Amino acid sequence: MIKFYEPCMINKNDSINQVIKKINNIKGNENFYPVGIYMQKNKIIGILSLGDIRRIAVKKINFKDPAINYLNRKTVVINSDLFNANLINKLNFLKKKRKLNFDFIIYKDKKKIKIVKISSLENTQEYKKTCIIGLGHIGLPLLVYLSNKVSNIVGHDNSLKVVKNLKKGKISFFEKNLKVLLKQNLRRKKISFYNDFKKIEAQNYIICVGSEINNKNIVNKNLLNICKKIGPKLNHGDLVILRGTVQVGLGQKLLVPLLERTSGLKCGKDFNYSFMPERIVEGEALFELKTLPQLISGKTYHCKEKALNFAKFYFENVIELSSLEEAEIIKLATNSYRDLNFAFANEITRIASKFNLSGNKLIKNSNLGYERNKISLPSIGVGGYCLPKDPLLFSKLFKIEDGYSLGKNSRQINDRSVYESFKRILSKNKNFKNILIFGATFKGLPETIDLRNSPAIQISKLLKKRAKKIEFYDVMQKDIKSVNSNLGISFVKNLSKLNKYDLIILANNHPKYVEVIESEKGIKFNYKNENKSIFDPWCLLNQDLIQKLNWKYISL
Repeated sequence: MIKFYEPCMINKNDSINQVIKKINNIKGNENFYPVGIYMQKNKIIGILSLGDIRRIAVKKINFKDPAINYLNRKTVVINSDLFNANLINKLNFLKKKRKLNFDFIIYKDKKKIKIVKISSLENTQEYKKTCIIGLGHIGLPLLVYLSNKVSNIVGHDNSLKVVKNLKKGKISFFEKNLKVLLKQNLRRKKISFYNDFKKIEAQNYIICVGSEINNKNIVNKNLLNICKKIGPKLNHGDLVILRGTVQVGLGQKLLVPLLERTSGLKCGKDFNYSFMPERIVEGEALFELKTLPQLISGKTYHCKEKALNFAKFYFENVIELSSLEEAEIIKLATNSYRDLNFAFANEITRIASKFNLSGNKLIKNSNLGYERNKISLPSIGVGGYCLPKDPLLFSKLFKIEDGYSLGKNSRQINDRSVYESFKRILSKNKNFKNILIFGATFKGLPETIDLRNSPAIQISKLLKKRAKKIEFYDVMQKDIKSVNSNLGISFVKNLSKLNKYDLIILANNHPKYVEVIESEKGIKFNYKNENKSIFDPWCLLNQDLIQKLNWKYISL
């Protein structure tokens, strides 16, 4: 909250000496600001501060002269209705275009006149505009979350199509409650979207784009282009926050120098840079933005203080870190650990299969009652966007040779897991005419429509040469089809005839698929003793039931 100060009022007949006395009388009072204001008919004509009086004193004036003859008429008056998220933009405009320099402004409404220090506005988020750059899985949920707290949040994306769709409330991915809240805040005019970055003026720039992997090479082109656009926009006190995942050292050694070069400003003195990595799980983004602690780092101590001011206003929990590199390592280490844990499970399963053992059951028995074990369960493979990428980013520190050495190993194991699952299926049955795959997305829970690096899609490509027909069923297939017109895969609507399939695969762990298979209308007894199989890598199904119905049960 900003503090409002009382001024002293200048009367028409007050001399300069009388104004000095009035100002000196209020100087020690913490509720007053040492400045006099002269008004006529509820209109502010001018002001006099002690600084103004010192400047005019060099002209050898008579201090008994009327003070109104020497008023400073360049004061900045802001009506109460303009105290909103565009306030700092307006003040920056006055400083630049009108070449005004001021330490305070006058707040005016119908009933009162108050003084507001500029320094207090710099730490008040209600009067700053925030721009989210990159409106995908990370940026859009963040934008909607922030807009629940304040008005006038701005979103920017390079894709004109994305911007046009978002203005209509259309989203190309699924997040619980995201579309409803987006439409609500669009109706309330709390959100605006732009494709043209030149039209944006803000004080907080949040970059929701990170390093990318292309053919196992790290690419930072998009990130660098964004920084080149932000640099010329920066004003004194502005904050740049990176949310996207990057190589360790990239912020310190590449992004900050680029922002300094393109802005002509000094980081930590003129503007501020923070790495505040996102850690949300896809499908629960809005919930986790509210509940997960935010990791706060800064290029300098001052940068971190500004980032903390932002974070404490919008988020419930924060964790202060010592440096940009600490935040960068934590982000990469978190996902690399998860990928390694999955790789360990998949490697144990590969070894177990050589002895005709279920790796899934073996790991469950290993963990059972033994709290020191936290081994994950195996899967067809590890999909999505972050886990296949982040261990590789971690393995190549920025301009430092020795990075995370286990990243390539975990990636090789998890990439190979799809083929290992394929081999596992073929070891039991090699002849399939019709195949049904439950779950097209890379995970079952939380629900998503994300097909990126989906193990289900990958295993379908391996089976394609051996099958006459491969179909999918996904609980989110209606939403998947609405945003993907050319998927190249076929979805089935009617699940009442499961027996027509020779192979059924549970590609992800959504409980709906177990319910469908084991229900009365699910799979039936295989009277013809055909080679029909169910591949259940998660060991979710009742194995005895499947085998009693004369189906082969295959697991990891």
